[in-house]
Amino acid sequence: MTPLRLSLSVVLITAIYAFGHFFWYMQTPLGLSPVLDGQENLLIAQSIADGTLAQEPFYRAMLYPAFLSLFFSLGLSYDGVVSVSGVLGIFFHIGLTVICLRLSWSLWKNCTSILVTGLFVGLNPVLIHFSGDPLDVALGCLLFFGGICLMMELGSSQTGGRIRFASGFLLGMAPLARPHFFAPLLAIYFLILVWVVLDRSRLKATVSVLGGSLLPLFVYGLIQLSWGGAFGVLPWQGAYNLWASNKPEANGLYLKQSVFIHDLGEHRNPTRVESEILYKNETGGEGTISEQSAYWRSKTISSVLENPGQWTKLMIWKAYALANNYEQYNNKTFAFHKERSPWLRGNPISTGILFVLASGGMLVLFYRRPKVAQGVLLLALAYAVGLMIYMVSARFRVPLLPVMAILSGGVSLYPSIWKKRDRSRRLVVLSVPIVFAVVTFSNIGNVASRDTEIQDFMLLADSSAKLGRDEEAIQWSEKALEIDPNRGDALRIKVISFYNLVASGRSSDLKHNWNSFEGQLGRIVISDPIIDYVKGVALWNQGKKNVATEVWQAALAKYEWGASACLGALLLSQPDLPSPQLPKKVEREISLGYHGELGAAMCMRNPQLIDALGVDRYQRIRLSLENVIPNE
Repeated sequence: MTPLRLSLSVVLITAIYAFGHFFWYMQTPLGLSPVLDGQENLLIAQSIADGTLAQEPFYRAMLYPAFLSLFFSLGLSYDGVVSVSGVLGIFFHIGLTVICLRLSWSLWKNCTSILVTGLFVGLNPVLIHFSGDPLDVALGCLLFFGGICLMMELGSSQTGGRIRFASGFLLGMAPLARPHFFAPLLAIYFLILVWVVLDRSRLKATVSVLGGSLLPLFVYGLIQLSWGGAFGVLPWQGAYNLWASNKPEANGLYLKQSVFIHDLGEHRNPTRVESEILYKNETGGEGTISEQSAYWRSKTISSVLENPGQWTKLMIWKAYALANNYEQYNNKTFAFHKERSPWLRGNPISTGILFVLASGGMLVLFYRRPKVAQGVLLLALAYAVGLMIYMVSARFRVPLLPVMAILSGGVSLYPSIWKKRDRSRRLVVLSVPIVFAVVTFSNIGNVASRDTEIQDFMLLADSSAKLGRDEEAIQWSEKALEIDPNRGDALRIKVISFYNLVASGRSSDLKHNWNSFEGQLGRIVISDPIIDYVKGVALWNQGKKNVATEVWQAALAKYEWGASACLGALLLSQPDLPSPQLPKKVEREISLGYHGELGAAMCMRNPQLIDALGVDRYQRIRLSLENVIPNE
């Protein structure tokens, strides 16, 4: 089979497999309702489209949210952009597979090699898993490896200036999508400068590449200057992340929140909120963005200088975790979600397998093309070091997978160097992959711990609840409670979802009743208008009516009209309580569809108000209220 036909076959298999998983994923709660970083990207994109983005320096890389904002500007709904982002992510993955096939052919000129590379990229469960979410890593990889693919042609006299410029442009765009690509970009600058020093006739090509890469960075800096008042290309979240990743108590694997944050209002980034709270606690002031960033950087440097031995151990641990087969937690525990997917579950491709085969491929490359091998190794090490400065979570090391897949293609040529080596060198050729295998498949220090799975149960419970899939929300929250019975946020979701089922008359088939929550409500220390209202309903149905009334009254005093449901419950449960005089704003909001429980309760007292609320809406809410707060 010719290389072209072989490549087309790999691309077709990749498309079928990747979209098969994606169509399954889009029927799951997390596929329909993205969480954490995926959700934040969508909300930022929405704010860009509607002009509500805060005028301040960019907290995170903005290229991907800006790209998604185009679809909001075209009139797509939030759910529509969720679907489009997933489809585009799979196409980005297919595009990356095509690029890696081309790079593998350029490196090895061997059909078996491109088949190995293509399958290891195209069918890679980690790459596919992260491509289906609205995350920036798939776009970043496509841009970076696209630039590398064009750069492979720099040595050819046939390469035109436009291709050279395009190569640099793609490389410059990649870190604007995924800032981790800044480290290998600097390594590329070093390589091409060495390349031109060795041959001055390459100066024109070098200038084209440098110009192409610096242009998007410069334009991005100007955009940030115009919008946020500060020229810069790095997101300012990096300063606190640097501290969180290198502080003495850092685990080195993933960011662990040190401050519990329940109510984020209009969905503020929890890490940003944490950094602001800690900064205020430690300095006593709010601080500007530049002051906060300078503080966290200074604190990191001081900590490293004061505890160099401890920090060195942390970096060694990160290096080991980076080379380990296990995909560390990053918003999700990959192993948990791989097992849930019927498409990914039995897939044997893993980072450990790629790591071992890539080590052998690198030996082949050093034997056949030592200068190219040095360049590849420099790029990989640059990215790895840039990664280790922060965290080695699964999503962050994704860009290393295509590199390892391309190098793995060289294993088909392993016998050729084996035959040409003497006995002592054969020992090296054989021992290197064995050593790497021991490192990657070991579990020193419980590096492959799955203790983070409770977070996955919570994500599924939360997404299920948002989608109105209350039975699933209860099931997932119960799984979290099996691990930690005192998990207040899990209890919150469970009791609210049960309330929804009771209110809609769908609770008859459940094993639960309100008495099932006896003794559990006290563990919900979280307070917000919704949970306080539902806790009162639960207590009322348990016969603790005085306590329920106190909970509703306390919430009303704390949240005022934000806890209007509590006032509705008080009006419904206490016939002698006088009807309140509503502010004009609240009256208007009721007519617009807000404060439904309060509006229905007042209509039940005064039927003349029903038309203002809407007859159909009144009937629906009245029935639900009668289900949860039955008349005596």
